[in-house]
Amino acid sequence: SSSSAASDVYKRQAQGRAATEAPERAGRASTTGLAVDGRPDSAWVSAPAEDAALIVEFGAVSRVVRVELEWGPGVRMRYAVDVRLGSDGGWDEIVRHASHAPGDRDVHDMRSARAGRGAAVLASAVRLRGMSTGSRKEYTVRTFAVFGCEVDTQPPASPPRPHPPPTPPPAPSPRPVSYTH
Repeated sequence: SSSSAASDVYKRQAQGRAATEAPERAGRASTTGLAVDGRPDSAWVSAPAEDAALIVEFGAVSRVVRVELEWGPGVRMRYAVDVRLGSDGGWDEIVRHASHAPGDRDVHDMRSARAGRGAAVLASAVRLRGMSTGSRKEYTVRTFAVFGCEVDTQPPASPPRPHPPPTPPPAPSPRPVSYTH
């Protein structure tokens, strides 16, 4: 696996976090954590559904700068990467990818993905969403790495004190006026 500037500077926000899948599969233990465990020899296999998704909650607001996906064996499919800010917020699609092939490694720079403006992508959760292929077959994700950093959302302990206004210079003293005749 290659090293990148984003990998070196930012930490893996999804690694070790609880991951869930949608729709949930009744009666089957979830393997979603295998996509975010940082190990290339493990993988998550989706449900055989057209709308299968992998969701990772960060636990805090994070600035997301890069997403890396490594695909295992499975069907070629379209997908999207979405983010959500807050638990009550809706999902915001950041990346839509036409298709991937099994074994592909896809890297998305989120700073350029957001309308090409280089704006920061803030998120409390990220979702990898499979999109309809008409096949209803499962897909395999070996790596779902989300790089970024937590954003300090706490207000300062006490408000900053305002600076006193500058003291104006003293007024000039009056000069004695002398009259000579």
